[in-house]
Amino acid sequence: MTITLGPQSFIFAGYVPHHEWQGAHALSLKVYLAGEALYEVEGGRQRVTPGSFLILNEGQPYRLRIQRARSACVFFAPGLAQSVAHALTATEASLLDDPAAPEAPIHFYERVYPAAGAVLPIVQHIQAGIAAGQASRLWYTERMHELMVAMLRLQAQTRHEVAAKPARRPATRDELFRRLQRARDFIHASATEDLTLDDIARVACMSPNHLLRTFRQLFAQTPHDYLTERRIAQACHLLRATEQPVVEVCAAVGYASVTSFTARFRQRMGCTPDRYRHQSGDFREVPTSQPWHTGDSDART
Repeated sequence: MTITLGPQSFIFAGYVPHHEWQGAHALSLKVYLAGEALYEVEGGRQRVTPGSFLILNEGQPYRLRIQRARSACVFFAPGLAQSVAHALTATEASLLDDPAAPEAPIHFYERVYPAAGAVLPIVQHIQAGIAAGQASRLWYTERMHELMVAMLRLQAQTRHEVAAKPARRPATRDELFRRLQRARDFIHASATEDLTLDDIARVACMSPNHLLRTFRQLFAQTPHDYLTERRIAQACHLLRATEQPVVEVCAAVGYASVTSFTARFRQRMGCTPDRYRHQSGDFREVPTSQPWHTGDSDART
């Protein structure tokens, strides 16, 4: 179902059995309540699953592939981000004198965000309104404004975190964060593949050594550590949620050797995969910084 609220402003919510699309559109928030979607942006990859979301700026070209997913994607009218930001930061007197927002665009950090803040709860509220079938255009428009406030607050929080990182100039810190986050999202989206440091560095447009050094500084782990974290987290999910043999779980998360997989699993979880499956209630899931879940199409999502 598509809820149209104005030029380039709409909400798409529905089951998508299979869909591919390529192009650019308005500022958008990509949310999937079930299944997953793979986005290719500027040579990188971003996998969006339940419990996470992706923000793409207006005019950003991307390629999309969806396979059996339930979408709840929101597209914002041009200028809404500036208008909401202006209303949040300007004084009451200045807003009364001149309610018009500055024309300077707001560029969000284009990354896969884990569940945090009010963004996903608002989207779930919108989804509930769609399911109830009683919401009005005014109600949806109000939720769009609330969603933009949550996104802007998340952007401010992220910018504050970036500002705390060492670099000579703020612009350098900002660009470094964007490239390293692109590398991290690429690892997340490609965790079952046999990645090399060169592959990851190429996505980030950095030298391998520079990527390795700064990735460790920003995320407190190496790219290999993060890749292992993602694989073991997915293995834990499959061991709990399916009856696949360990050898199949091993292959499904990107390991060619059961011996290597078992050693990595034991190192991070303190037990073998078989023991984890049979006594999973006694063991904590591997701590992760970004969740990995598995889980009437429109021309754009």
